[in-house]
Amino acid sequence: MVPIKEFTQPKISIILNLNDVTEKYFEKCFDSICNQELDYVEIICVENENYKFDKFQKYLLEYEFIKIFDEYYLQNNFNLIINSDYILFLNAKDWLLFVGLKHAYNLAIENDMDILINSYNIFHEFSGEIEDPYQEEYAQLNNLNSFSGNDFKNILFNMPKYSFNLYKTDFIKKLNLKIPLDLTSQISFFINSSMMTSRIGYNNKPLLYNRLNEENDNLNYYNLICNDFNFGICENNLEINMDSIIDTYFNILYFLEKEGIYNCNKYYLWNYIFRVFRRIYLQNFKNNIVIFKNIHDFCTNVFSKYHNDLVLNLKIENLTFYRSILKSNSIYELELLYENNRLVLQNEGKDKIINEKNNLISNLNNDLANSSKKLDVEIKKYLNILDDKDNRINILEEKYSYQVHENNLLIAKLSEVETSRSWRLTKIFRKIGMFKSIIVLVTVGFIIFLVMYILIIMLMLIIK
Repeated sequence: MVPIKEFTQPKISIILNLNDVTEKYFEKCFDSICNQELDYVEIICVENENYKFDKFQKYLLEYEFIKIFDEYYLQNNFNLIINSDYILFLNAKDWLLFVGLKHAYNLAIENDMDILINSYNIFHEFSGEIEDPYQEEYAQLNNLNSFSGNDFKNILFNMPKYSFNLYKTDFIKKLNLKIPLDLTSQISFFINSSMMTSRIGYNNKPLLYNRLNEENDNLNYYNLICNDFNFGICENNLEINMDSIIDTYFNILYFLEKEGIYNCNKYYLWNYIFRVFRRIYLQNFKNNIVIFKNIHDFCTNVFSKYHNDLVLNLKIENLTFYRSILKSNSIYELELLYENNRLVLQNEGKDKIINEKNNLISNLNNDLANSSKKLDVEIKKYLNILDDKDNRINILEEKYSYQVHENNLLIAKLSEVETSRSWRLTKIFRKIGMFKSIIVLVTVGFIIFLVMYILIIMLMLIIK
């Protein structure tokens, strides 16, 4: 990688949060960045106690493109500190593929993307298995070259909101969004920025390996939050910080209102929030009593302003949960209401099935009656056709009988002619043929004429 001093503007700034990262994770992550095929990459580390690692000091001395800032200074001086083309938020337990950044950067630059959603692989540290997650969830994005948050908002509020995306630096500065340095704030950062651009792309070639350690609650928590409770691992004894999650959802809500796009997104937003709440509640966390109080307080706070929107937009399962929370004063009341609602819905479902069966039987009977009527009409039609055919046959038979009778009469007359005297006298002519008969008749006539002529002359001579 080219040292930072040899160029004025980095291509990518990687913002690296070193919280809760062991030394072995940290080293693999840094090596994957320093050995990238893409040049001109800088690392912005958020300062905490981990930066005192001896190996980390070695990286500071060897690479000049590594910078360290405390969280407050980075948040308030982001526009001055970062001047790269794109920024990437990375957790130090993960590591990049060798050509991952180069491919993602070139794709973003060539298509002038404000946000590039990157695919990734999951590495299961305990088993050593590698998987390519969420192929089905992101299959719809493969067919889109460039799209807006509005184009895929039905996916946006359901998809895992991990942080492995490239964001154009100038785009983020123009929005004046607060840089997310914790996992939950990355959810609102992704949603809010996605809703403000039509230049979003999808990179289906993995950018990095996301390390998952099933034995580490902190990593499970990370996977749980980044996957937004739609996917991922969740332990029953895991505690969860609801304050940061609720702050994140209020952040999204206020941002959409400020930008004037709340109304066109409220259906997706409220169903997204209460789907997450339901799944958190059903996971049976160790601090479920505290979780109930947080959710109850949230519902109480949004009741006065957003109650009508919630009632009109929430799906039935989310609306039931919302109403149950409002009616409950404790988690035990909620469990009773939830169970009661479940039984009511179950009975309604059975009644619905019975009604559907009855309707089906009624429809089948109606169809059968209609089919019988149609069949009767068709039978009558074919019977009429058969009757018409019989009538025609009878008429033809009568005509045939009459013709036979006429033919017999004709035969009888022919027989009479054949036995007549004239027929016998003209037999010779019939034998020599018509043409010859004419010649013979002409010859005979001529001879008769000649004889008569001679006789007349002789008679006149005698008279003289």
